[in-house]
Amino acid sequence: MHHHANSVTIFFPGDVFDPVMLQDGHTALRFAAANGKNEAVKCLLELGGDCNLVQQETTTPFIAACGKGRVDVLKSMLDFKGPMGGAKLELETPAGKTALHEACAEGQFAAAELLLSYGCKVQKENKWGRTALMEASLYGRCEIIELLVKHSAKVDMASSKDAATAIGIAHKYKQRQAVGVLETLGASADVLHPKVIEGFRSRRDKVNVEAIIMTRFGEDRFLKMLDSGGSMEIPALRAPTEGHLAKVERDYRSEAEPDTKAEADSAPNAKTAPENISTASWTDRNGTPSSQGSRPVSRIR
Repeated sequence: MHHHANSVTIFFPGDVFDPVMLQDGHTALRFAAANGKNEAVKCLLELGGDCNLVQQETTTPFIAACGKGRVDVLKSMLDFKGPMGGAKLELETPAGKTALHEACAEGQFAAAELLLSYGCKVQKENKWGRTALMEASLYGRCEIIELLVKHSAKVDMASSKDAATAIGIAHKYKQRQAVGVLETLGASADVLHPKVIEGFRSRRDKVNVEAIIMTRFGEDRFLKMLDSGGSMEIPALRAPTEGHLAKVERDYRSEAEPDTKAEADSAPNAKTAPENISTASWTDRNGTPSSQGSRPVSRIR
């Protein structure tokens, strides 16, 4: 039994000090901190609770209290001088959470202000290359954006991971009010307007390409570059010799072009009139002699 601040807490051996006694991997200190139970937090700290213990690779009791805005709990953890030490301002979990990032993302103004007053680094990037200002911009926390800029946060700082900026992130996730606040605070809006790549035709109209070529290379050298074997030679298109396209090409040619041997066999016969057809002159229906030496070709197909 332990008496503390007019409260009575009963501990059983092994319950409090086991850092993962609960099935979900969180400790009693984390639950007390997140729920703002300041007296319980002080008691657990004195009994050896670690407010910097990373749980489930995502959070610590101190970071959990930051996300909930438990200012009294934060002060108790920051000022604690016991064997486990007080809260570490710059500690980052494997998930990329820090105390300031969590407070800013969750919109906890008082908690963020307290952390900054204790000297928390405002420009620190997490493992994803995001600063506290970028986290606040992502979730549209306008008041916290103003607070961070007041504490010297750089509005145009680009991420070391993907070169993203706070105003670019706010615009991407449609946080229009945050975009307006950042722009008012001096953030450049150039990143909001995508660069249009100028087309070749428009560039050609503006620049005299022929004059540049003639100046750099001269006409003779330029023409040689276009010759066979030159660096600007335009290769002739060749029919495919292998693969699926080659098979299609061969099938097409075999159907479209007549057999050369058959043409050779039929060529002499084409010059000689058939035996049963007379080559003498004939008269048409009106009795007019024809000047042709063979029958007319029928127009009926």
